[in-house]
Amino acid sequence: MITDSCRAGRVAVLEALRDYLAALIDGFDGQPKDIAPITKQLADVVRELDELAPPLRKGTALDELAARRATS
Repeated sequence: MITDSCRAGRVAVLEALRDYLAALIDGFDGQPKDIAPITKQLADVVRELDELAPPLRKGTALDELAARRATS
């Protein structure tokens, strides 16, 4: 899974790693102290994915009207 993602680029690798770490946490059956590094790594991966995502741009009603007029 992660090996195939390496060929697809950074986002694909991070998404595969996120899914892998989440599955580890879901199936974890050990001591709480042993899960802490895994949850921290998952949080780091999710943060990095969020930083790579394009920012959500919210326009005003005026922006929407202007966009509609431009396409008419």
